[in-house]
Amino acid sequence: MTWQYISDRLLVVFSPETLTALAVFVMAFAVLWAIKHIVLSRFQKIAHSIGGSIGDTVVHTIGKIGLLFYAVVAAAITVTFVSLPPGAATTLHSVILVALVVEATRITQRIVLFLLERRLFPLGKQPHEGIVSLLKIGTKTVLWTLALLVMLSNLGIEVTALVASLGVGGIAVALAVQNILGDLFNSISLYVDRPFETGDFIVVGPHMGTVQRIGLKTTRILALSGEELVISNSELTSTRIQNFKKMTKRRVLFSFGVEYATPTAKLKRAKELVTGIIGKTGGAELDRVHFREFGDSALLFEVVYFVQSGDYNVHMDLREQINLAIAESFEQEGIHMAFPTQTVHLVQEKTS
Repeated sequence: MTWQYISDRLLVVFSPETLTALAVFVMAFAVLWAIKHIVLSRFQKIAHSIGGSIGDTVVHTIGKIGLLFYAVVAAAITVTFVSLPPGAATTLHSVILVALVVEATRITQRIVLFLLERRLFPLGKQPHEGIVSLLKIGTKTVLWTLALLVMLSNLGIEVTALVASLGVGGIAVALAVQNILGDLFNSISLYVDRPFETGDFIVVGPHMGTVQRIGLKTTRILALSGEELVISNSELTSTRIQNFKKMTKRRVLFSFGVEYATPTAKLKRAKELVTGIIGKTGGAELDRVHFREFGDSALLFEVVYFVQSGDYNVHMDLREQINLAIAESFEQEGIHMAFPTQTVHLVQEKTS
């Protein structure tokens, strides 16, 4: 290696065009880096002032953009001011494209996962590890597959055959594991729709109990009789479910009858007593009390009131309290409850 060769190389390296390109690159990189920190600082202040996880996610996403991305963008700005040989320009454009697609995919992945987790797991709810893992794997697979196809297509590679093969392969896999995929999608459906949660008391067909665990394939329910019921998520998404945990109050309807021999004044008094008892009972809201009809063996009253709690034990305690108070007040007033009776009238015919 001669000094002449070294001097020629140095002249190429330190030529005005090279120095100009280097200066443009350094300036563009510095400006982009400064803009990142300014924008990040502003977003941190806004996120701190308004609170919430959306602002934190934006700040985290901007902060995760690495040096390589800014270097590639700076290089893209540089090539607009400096002419490069065709081969070098093509290679640089390919590198820029790959870097932009990769970083855009990463940002999209973070945003999509954030939106999905926020929809499926509101604040205060414990996320299900299986669902989170499934969402992450599915999101990454879809986004990076699309990113790869975009990169290959823009690099001049024919992707039509690849897309067709992926479609055929996907159909084959889906047919092979359709039952498993059905349970997984039904599990996600339960989390999205939230017809019940862990700890809720539900009725599914002839079964009832407290939800213990919602899995990827099945849901486990602790029955009232003590045994554990394991029901597939596919069955839960295709049947009617009664959720008593969502109940804020209970409607109570009951009837009672008094004897036919009861005077009209005492019938009116019976209505007054029931109205007063329910009205004075804390946690109960009276709807109506009516002398409904003349029954076969009693004068029938119908009563409707609401218990201001969804708890079954509270409902039964109030119901017992009201029933005992009605029985006691009727006993004091001399109003007799009726029971099924029949009166037979015998008529003796006179003989001549």
